[in-house]
Amino acid sequence: MEVSPGSSWEALLWSLLAVDNAARNAAESQFAALKQATCSDELLLGLVHVVHSTSPDDVRALAAVLLRRVLLRDAVSLWPRATDQARADVKRELLAVLEAGEKNRGIRRKVCDTVGELASSILEDGQWDDLLPTLLQWSNASMVTLREAALRVLEMVAIFLAGQMTQAAETSEATTLDVTVLQTMAKGLADREGRVALNALRALCMLLLNLDALDQVPRPELLASAVPLVLAALHSLLVTRQFDEVMEALEVLIEVAEPHAAFFKPCLREYVETMVQIADAPRDENDDNAMPDGCRQLAMEFLVSLAEQAPSRCRRLPANMFVETVYPVAFKMMLELQDIDTWDV
Repeated sequence: MEVSPGSSWEALLWSLLAVDNAARNAAESQFAALKQATCSDELLLGLVHVVHSTSPDDVRALAAVLLRRVLLRDAVSLWPRATDQARADVKRELLAVLEAGEKNRGIRRKVCDTVGELASSILEDGQWDDLLPTLLQWSNASMVTLREAALRVLEMVAIFLAGQMTQAAETSEATTLDVTVLQTMAKGLADREGRVALNALRALCMLLLNLDALDQVPRPELLASAVPLVLAALHSLLVTRQFDEVMEALEVLIEVAEPHAAFFKPCLREYVETMVQIADAPRDENDDNAMPDGCRQLAMEFLVSLAEQAPSRCRRLPANMFVETVYPVAFKMMLELQDIDTWDV
């Protein structure tokens, strides 16, 4: 079953969004038939062309969702059934959407996720060798959305990056990759435009989570130099009261603290001070600019993770700092915050 280019693909996608059951069911049957084709070129190219078009955002967003699904989420991926030329076209079109500065943040994120997940499944087989150089080039672009996209995709291919760093740790190629990737993330952490710093923080944390040990990186001192940059990025979010982003950052830092509490060692005191300040921030339910309880709880959770994973380091902080500052705030929070069912024993 064929669908002609352009408006016919847009019409099919509109039908998939239709309220009318008959129209939607007919469109779903047509789409299912396209998925069963021996060669998947028509479906993949049709969807990616809609994503990279001037069609309405609703249709383009659906095309992005369906493309990701047929490539990566369905039980049987359509990628192996595509020709080499179609695969090259899909990769090129996806990158072109981002490079053109896609304005719709939702679509941009969907495309980043598709690029990242697709790359994670084919990079190791050498099917997208030009992706990393492209991302590193984007990280220096003047367009903020391109810098954000580069770091978002780097986060999603972190498992590949970690593997490259550790499997060939003695080679100059691995060392070069290590230096370049970490320098890119460090530069992103210092970038105060848009979500660049937060995306860099997420990318670095995901890289750490895919390392069994911090010393697997050929140049561990580069990790140490990133520690104050992470804290500075968090401070910037706090100063500008981007509390949703603060919570997002705290969540990934907690994940890192569990396996790699040693990462925070170079600035442990400063991290403890910052988390105590967040946890002990004044509460005011009538003030939209007040620190949300979610931030306060996550900051305390980070401190608890440090105490559990690095007790000796916490004890060695000057003037018994950890006990003297964290315990009073913890007890205060126990009296202030409402019980959460999942905390019950």
